Amino acid sequence: MLSAPPENIEDCCCLSALSCFRANLNLHFNITEKKQKKLYKSLNSSITERGLNFCNPGSDTATCQDCDLHPKVNVQEFFQSLESLIQRAITKLTMK
Repeated sequence: MLSAPPENIEDCCCLSALSCFRANLNLHFNITEKKQKKLYKSLNSSITERGLNFCNPGSDTATCQDCDLHPKVNVQEFFQSLESLIQRAITKLTMK
């Protein structure tokens, strides 16, 4: 079971959610294998972070939940939530 931020996470907490996903990948998976390493590297990319930075400058900063406090889910749900977060970034980047 892995901690996974919910799919409907607040916009200003998307970077925090990304950080949580990265921490879980690093802790629970063998990221020395080629596919896992590629995924982990792309999640660390500045492009990915820019795509998930939904906070407007000067807006109130959301209080984001600590990674350990997110619900524990199975691996399939973990990757579904991660995919949903990545889709949000892709949508934002393609709308520019």
